[in-house]
Amino acid sequence: MTLFQIRGVAIKLHPSILALAVLCLLTGASARLPAALGLVLCHEAAHGLAARRLGFRVLEIELAPFGGVARIAGLEDRPGAEALVALAGPAANLLLAMAACLACQLWPMLAGDLAGFIALNLCLCGFNLLPALPLDGGRLLRAALLPWLGRSRAGSVAAALGVTLGAALAALGVALFWLSGRANLTLLVSGAYIALCALKTRRERPFEGARELLRLERESLRGRVLPVRLLAAPAGTSPVELMRRFRPDRLHLVVFVDEELRAVGKRWQGEIVAEALGRDRGPQRGEGDISI
Repeated sequence: MTLFQIRGVAIKLHPSILALAVLCLLTGASARLPAALGLVLCHEAAHGLAARRLGFRVLEIELAPFGGVARIAGLEDRPGAEALVALAGPAANLLLAMAACLACQLWPMLAGDLAGFIALNLCLCGFNLLPALPLDGGRLLRAALLPWLGRSRAGSVAAALGVTLGAALAALGVALFWLSGRANLTLLVSGAYIALCALKTRRERPFEGARELLRLERESLRGRVLPVRLLAAPAGTSPVELMRRFRPDRLHLVVFVDEELRAVGKRWQGEIVAEALGRDRGPQRGEGDISI
């Protein structure tokens, strides 16, 4: 659900936030929910600002329990930049906690009011640094593993840890309810969210970037001039393998060659992405217009 837009960036709520809000209202534990949402928004806004400073385009921000997702075009292709952007969110929460601690030192009468604010920021900072996708620590882990394992395997490792962490949190929530009779809604909802997002990431690893590639193609159809990148590939190369070579900031034309490096066909990226996603796009605009 889209709440509003900031400079063209859609701010959305993940359905798990709505489920958590309803459960908090039913159990009378909703007092801190608005503050938590505000801190999550600050956390994700820090990601977006860092990405823009590094020259990336922020597509949307989705708020979820214990954080959210800032979707940023082309970030995964640059592990160093991804690490910096991932650190920006926890750093923002840490700075807010430090500012509140300083305020408590200067005005001791505020200590009681700011204690929960400090604890929540430290919790968001520490939790998001756990090395599991979709958390920021998982993005740091993926960026660190990428030079040795490659993007696909590094992402799979971080996503597998995310599934494990999510399942563990949900199991801990159930165990606490079994032992104490009190349900910890944050553990249950956050664990389920992390596990489901990590599973989704693992399923979609072969198709990462497909949405952005299709968006670029639509922009070219509306008259925007975009650079074209020419690729050569052996005849019979799978669409998924070709997509791994695509960059999100330009259109691609793939020329297929035989064993003697003679051109035997060509296809635009839109058709390749559509085939990888199991869609029938039909003839692509411009096919046959460029001779090789």
